[in-house]
Amino acid sequence: MSAGHDDEAYHMLRAIADTIQACIVEDVNVSDFTVYDINYVFSNIRSKSAGESVDLRIKCSECKVQNDVAVDIDIQTVEKKPYSTEIDLGEGFAIE
Repeated sequence: MSAGHDDEAYHMLRAIADTIQACIVEDVNVSDFTVYDINYVFSNIRSKSAGESVDLRIKCSECKVQNDVAVDIDIQTVEKKPYSTEIDLGEGFAIE
């Protein structure tokens, strides 16, 4: 990936974070959010402001035909799982 793509992704993520920051009335620093949190909050803001469904064009992995698909973005759920910084490598080994 070239540096141009990295810059573009950074600026896109920064614009989304700035939009979220402008929509939050409480004293929260969006810069502390993970990318997952930014995507989750932005999707929720988008679903309330522009509608709960997004029209996408998805290519079939088998026949390569483009298909129109409406995706309901208002049905996201978050499972609360214990957070750990440890990665199990198996056979009794782990890294943190």
